[in-house]
Amino acid sequence: MQKKHTGKPILFSIISVLTLLLAALFLMLPKRDFSENENRTLAALPTLSAAGVTGGAFQEDFEDYLADHFPLRDRFLSLSVRAERLIGKKEVNGVLFCAGDRLIDVYRAPENAEKFVAAANRLKNDLTAARVTVMVAPTAVTLYADTLPTYAEAVMPVKQTEALKQLADRLKESGVRFVDIRPALEEARAAGEDLYYRTDHHWTTVGAYRAYLALAPTLGFNANEGLADDFAVASNTFYGTTWSKVCDRSVAPDVIALYENPAWAGTLRVLYEDTGE
Repeated sequence: MQKKHTGKPILFSIISVLTLLLAALFLMLPKRDFSENENRTLAALPTLSAAGVTGGAFQEDFEDYLADHFPLRDRFLSLSVRAERLIGKKEVNGVLFCAGDRLIDVYRAPENAEKFVAAANRLKNDLTAARVTVMVAPTAVTLYADTLPTYAEAVMPVKQTEALKQLADRLKESGVRFVDIRPALEEARAAGEDLYYRTDHHWTTVGAYRAYLALAPTLGFNANEGLADDFAVASNTFYGTTWSKVCDRSVAPDVIALYENPAWAGTLRVLYEDTGE
């Protein structure tokens, strides 16, 4: 007697229904021009043309369009990352999951170091009456190296500290003044200050302020001391661009602090030229 295999038709039916449902959602849901989560412009629907099809450009652009506007894209990404973390992965999509609920981008060797040095030299030669000074900010991969997972060196063969030293040596050789702010930042971090966001590659308001204080003696201006006491919380639900690569809600959001000067009340206005706001 021949057995009937009912499992395969049922599985096929489920997959078909899900595929049709996703296709319907893709057609019905409104398309966004900009992703606030990823802080970038999303791919637009490409224009169909014979040249584009034969050259392959249309297919590539349409694939980017589908990927950017896939229904529930962020949720699927989050589920995928959660699954990878459950099997023990500490690096996903170029992001390292570090101690202290911190996300750090995998460091890559700089590709434009020579262009940077050349630009600084041109500026030095053009501004003969001024002293050119360069301050390069290290990232969290250097300031929070003790939080990196044990295998981090395997995915980051080049250390940022070495790259910064090479850059500083090149600039000093050509007469450009280089300011190393790492000691000041390391001292501030040892004192318990949060210098870099846990979910973003930028430094915090406090980190920028400490860099400003460290730069002041070299440039010869009097820094405003004690402003850190006037920082106020502007948001406690911030997720940065590093987080947007993994969309893992198990990571706690960051806090954004701003400096508030009572003397600026009603007099300070910020204008964004690109939007006019």
